[in-house]
Amino acid sequence: MAERSLHELAEADARARETALDGGRSFIVQAPAGSGKTTVLTQRYLRLLTTVEEPEQVLAITFTRKAAGEMRERVQLALDGALTARSDADRVTLELADKVRRHAAARSWGLEESAARLRIQTIDAFNAYLANAMPITSRTGFGRGIADAPDDLYANAARETLRDAESDPELRAPFELILRRLDDNWSLLERLIAGMLSRRAEWLLNLPQLSGEALAPRIEQSLRAIVLEDLEGAVGALPLDFVALASEAARTALQHLSDTAEGDLPSWRDHRRTLVASIEDLPRWRALRDLSLRKEGGIRAGFNRTQGFPAEDADARALGIAFAERLTLLDARHIVALEIIGTLPDPVIPASARSALDA
Repeated sequence: MAERSLHELAEADARARETALDGGRSFIVQAPAGSGKTTVLTQRYLRLLTTVEEPEQVLAITFTRKAAGEMRERVQLALDGALTARSDADRVTLELADKVRRHAAARSWGLEESAARLRIQTIDAFNAYLANAMPITSRTGFGRGIADAPDDLYANAARETLRDAESDPELRAPFELILRRLDDNWSLLERLIAGMLSRRAEWLLNLPQLSGEALAPRIEQSLRAIVLEDLEGAVGALPLDFVALASEAARTALQHLSDTAEGDLPSWRDHRRTLVASIEDLPRWRALRDLSLRKEGGIRAGFNRTQGFPAEDADARALGIAFAERLTLLDARHIVALEIIGTLPDPVIPASARSALDA
């Protein structure tokens, strides 16, 4: 019964392969690796060559140069008669190649002298061919190709975009609004746009269709993910005992600080739970950073009334001394983590900035 099933499967596979060679129909070929998809595509390509007046009328497109090279090599081996007939599939390929040779000879294709007439190429190469084939009236010029280092091209495109916006009556107002938000820094705006062009696949399909109002929550969602990732990385680099002691020190300091005193930490008010790496706790983490490091950088050497550790309160004074000693044990990696926490913004677009999104 198993042998009969295998025989039936083999016959079904053979029928499917033969059907896929019908040039008058379209197919999607799906099969696991090593099952012969490239062989079927090669055979279909050869079959189509026997039906056209010129070889350029048949086009095989791949995503990678490697795939294009592999398929071109198989086609060339078959046409040169250098393919070894090790299977029925190989014999079919050789038969089709023989028909192509006779068809090509009758129409003087000259494939032996110009194998480049066989159109087997990547999608990028085909797009470059289309661009170079544009008529002079399109004013697109000649010599187009795929740039391996397109940064200068992005910068030029951004520069021309800004020049057009500056002179366009409809775009001038939003252009000036964006420029003012960047302190009239033209070169910065140019770099930002050039940076967007290099990542256009991430936004091109969505950004033009969204208003500023619809875009704001999407940006905030992305900001939350970015900020949370950085916060988790920084918090993960800090010793647990340091975080526990710093949390206790911050709460003690708050008890002795007025709302206007230097070093005030209002974000800690009524928070008694353990700190976690979350957006909700971000203000508390920033407060912890401010307590641990000086504004000009480096750890605090000691604490006094200014930071919320008055000398007359024995417990507060002792905690301040203990915390200062623990700070001296931090290494460069811990200090960098605290600095990162201090730079993390709230993942919220201010109301004043939302009006600029449409611009």
